Amino acid sequence: DISYKMINIKFIIKALTSDPFMQGLILQLEEAKAHRYQHHIDEIRKFLTWTRGSNELNRSRIDLLTSVHNGVVSYSKDEITRFMDFTWNKHLLLNPRINPGEILDNIDERSKKLFPRYSSRSTDTKVMSLLHGHDITFTAFKARVANNCDPQCPNCQMLDNNYHRIFSCPLYRCSYRETIQEHSTSDQPCWSILRDGSDGSITAFRSLAQIAIGELS
Repeated sequence: DISYKMINIKFIIKALTSDPFMQGLILQLEEAKAHRYQHHIDEIRKFLTWTRGSNELNRSRIDLLTSVHNGVVSYSKDEITRFMDFTWNKHLLLNPRINPGEILDNIDERSKKLFPRYSSRSTDTKVMSLLHGHDITFTAFKARVANNCDPQCPNCQMLDNNYHRIFSCPLYRCSYRETIQEHSTSDQPCWSILRDGSDGSITAFRSLAQIAIGELS
């Protein structure tokens, strides 16, 4: 999903530029070459390659460590928007039966609802964190990448991931969760919230993120 890729790109760039622990972890993953997060690293390389004016993304030779040291790992909202358009255009060329107008209009509309212009960076970061779950605020994720903590929630002993905080943990039971459950489906409950695109479900998700995600450093 292209929208999910954009979220990953922003998250990893933030981690590379603001969190020393996560920066070291990501750079170690880059060196490892073969791991479950390799495609996330590849997406960052493609984005940085594109920002340097190249369309040959699959031939990227970007080195993240050098890029971080040179201070060129960054993004702006305009760059993310234009890179998403570029990525969609490539995808549409490979899938000519897709109606581009309908898809792009829906993505733009839902993105604006999920990350409205008036929203603060802190609020948007929490929304992204709850959406993708690849954040050390979730002990299930932290246990996978650092192997130094219990992956279970201390409140209910369930695996502490984003699905658990959105739908299950009694600590975060509230009217926002009830609204989200009304608009979710059993196959892909988190993403169905965004596919639904209703103001109520997206507003509820943004509000729940402020409760379910602690203060970010």
